[in-house]
Amino acid sequence: MRTTRALKFAGPALITAGAVVTAILAIAGPAQAATGWTVTPSPNPVGNDVLNGVTVRAQNDAWAVGYRASGQRHFGTVMLTEHWDGTAWRDVPNPGFMFHDQSLLGVAASAANDAWAVGFTRVTSNRATAQLTAHWDGAAWTVVPTPAAGTRDKLFSVLDFSPTNVYAAGTGDNHAVIEHWNGSAWSPVTLPSFGPAGASTSLTSLSASSPADIWALGTETHVVGVNVVSNAVSLHFNGVSWKVVPTATVSGVNRLTALTEVAPGNVWAVGETIRTDGTGAGDKVLIEHFDGTAWRTVTAPAVTGSPTMTGMVARSASDVWAVGYAAAGSFPVDHTVTLHFDGVCWSTVDSPNVGTGDNLLRGVAAGPVDLWAVGQSLTPAYTTLILHHS
Repeated sequence: MRTTRALKFAGPALITAGAVVTAILAIAGPAQAATGWTVTPSPNPVGNDVLNGVTVRAQNDAWAVGYRASGQRHFGTVMLTEHWDGTAWRDVPNPGFMFHDQSLLGVAASAANDAWAVGFTRVTSNRATAQLTAHWDGAAWTVVPTPAAGTRDKLFSVLDFSPTNVYAAGTGDNHAVIEHWNGSAWSPVTLPSFGPAGASTSLTSLSASSPADIWALGTETHVVGVNVVSNAVSLHFNGVSWKVVPTATVSGVNRLTALTEVAPGNVWAVGETIRTDGTGAGDKVLIEHFDGTAWRTVTAPAVTGSPTMTGMVARSASDVWAVGYAAAGSFPVDHTVTLHFDGVCWSTVDSPNVGTGDNLLRGVAAGPVDLWAVGQSLTPAYTTLILHHS
């Protein structure tokens, strides 16, 4: 069985598994003929709506999650969950919290009646955040408590292997966390420490080929003198314990934000190098590959503007995708970015944008014969953006 951050693959049928969302899957056999990316209509319940993650279990069963303005005085932003039934994307009701902002960042599913969405909630206008997990049982979404980790807690990515085996990754009080669901409760997983003492650590992406072969990707940030230094970090689970696997050495500040496992010993990660002008903006796309021995940098295609990469998915060893967005122009406007690896090299692929405002892709997932990418467009308020590739 091959599983990934937003998707799982078991036998001849797809099942989902995760982020950040983000989402990823490996599919046996040749890739389907591509006809290009197109915009697919999607619900915008209020008109200030954002999608962060997507997962695909079957051609008639996919989920996209994010947040929307509540439209009510005593609510902040509330969870947004949308479902694809093979014909159209539809808004699905979910519970909300009065006086709380909520945002869903990742989603995964193992069955039509078993899906998990993760993110964070906070008291409106308060900086403190708490982990948020919600479960779909085939009829309704229900919020499920997680262990309290601190006052700055978020979950970015989720893997759903089965109703009794789910992983979620993120940060708890500025320290990387992974939570495990055993069918009745969430509990924290013991992780190795990484980064120097006092470093702020976070995990943003999960991917797996099986429950005994899981990868997590994240960042450690610390201060050296008057400079803030960030380094990408990867962790691997062999079914027994987690260990740190150093990423490739890259000069300057850089970050890796999403990964996908094609097969054991074949893993991809994407992010960007950071400009040296102090803005924290992306400079160039950064792509790394794990070949079973070590992570190594791979030549990435040039992208117009300042890139931010957000998601990856692998359909096979010769069909890997990365998505994100890049700001370009004298008055910078974000445009969608999609990259493709054909087994030999990476290249840019044209992707549509809606209107003349910002367009951002925040997650990608693969189904049996197609791809879905989700995000937001500014037209003039934020509206959901869903792209389809077949």
